[in-house]
Amino acid sequence: MTQEMLSEGICSPQTVSRIENGRQKPGRAISRQMMERLGKEKGRGYAIVPMGDAQVQEEIQRYEDLMEKGEYKAADRIIRKLEGVFGDTPAHRQYILGGKAHIGWKLRQITGEEGRAMLWEALGLSVPNPMQQELSRYPWIGHELLLLYGIADSYYGEGKYQEAVSMLEGIYCGLGSGYRIPGQGQKIELMVMERLMGAYGKLGQYRKALGYAERGIEASRQEKSSERFVPFLEGKAQNMEHLLELGEAGEFSWEDYKEALRQAIAIASALGKKKQKKRMQKHYQERFGEEPWWL
Repeated sequence: MTQEMLSEGICSPQTVSRIENGRQKPGRAISRQMMERLGKEKGRGYAIVPMGDAQVQEEIQRYEDLMEKGEYKAADRIIRKLEGVFGDTPAHRQYILGGKAHIGWKLRQITGEEGRAMLWEALGLSVPNPMQQELSRYPWIGHELLLLYGIADSYYGEGKYQEAVSMLEGIYCGLGSGYRIPGQGQKIELMVMERLMGAYGKLGQYRKALGYAERGIEASRQEKSSERFVPFLEGKAQNMEHLLELGEAGEFSWEDYKEALRQAIAIASALGKKKQKKRMQKHYQERFGEEPWWL
């Protein structure tokens, strides 16, 4: 973060420079505002759920694994159990409210609008006036980013792709501007890129979707993450195909698309992604009228 970014609306960049060099001691208000912008303001530490005993930790891990797999009914049972054992702290309330909103929307127990209202309420437990904060500039921390992603994801699920893109682009820009949390931030970045790839594809903006697919492939390689590697490879092939059909491919050919689809199928097979492999294999046969001979 530059001195200008840190000081904006708080003090002058020269003041930041003097503070950094030990020539000026900041007042309490300036110190608090700067720490908040850096994501280090003491009161926001409760956005991370404090771990309790080993059994509670195990339940939290089970819940998060189920959410990752999309097994929302089982996750719902655990979040309700956790609600009974958690204390009445802002961190616990935020965690439970965020989980219930996400599960409720996925299981169609509540509307997308109701789910978004619950997620904004959860954000308000650690961020002042969260709806008024600039997505790309405010120093969101891990769990807050997941809540924001949930809001964008609900727009996507309702087919409101432009609204989803607006939020996701803001989150992505913020992650690229220095609010990237090691480990969790990398995971969120891949989630956001995958959703942006899908949303731009739904909007017919295949060139942008292809760009996010290629960025996702590269990021997955750098992070040595196989979790979203296959969706990005499949997305790359799909968007190449759309651009070729529209006559807007430019730098690549049908042979390049064929090779991209082959690679996606081969890697899906190697990683044991049976559903994706079967879907792409069927499409390959329909498009080219031949079996993928290398499998």
